Amino acid sequence: MEMKSFYPKGNWVKRKSRIKESVESLIKWAFEKTVRKSWQNRWETNSSIVRLIKS
Repeated sequence: MEMKSFYPKGNWVKRKSRIKESVESLIKWAFEKTVRKSWQNRWETNSSIVRLIKS
């Protein structure tokens, strides 16, 4: 399906790059969120293990 016929060429290019940017930032945000979460979980698990050993 050709979407280009709907928009003037310049407009479509601008729109496409904006979509690309928002998708990229969304991916980055999701990636950071999941990575941080897994690190946090690992950290919490480690510290609880350390607490168990120390007590």
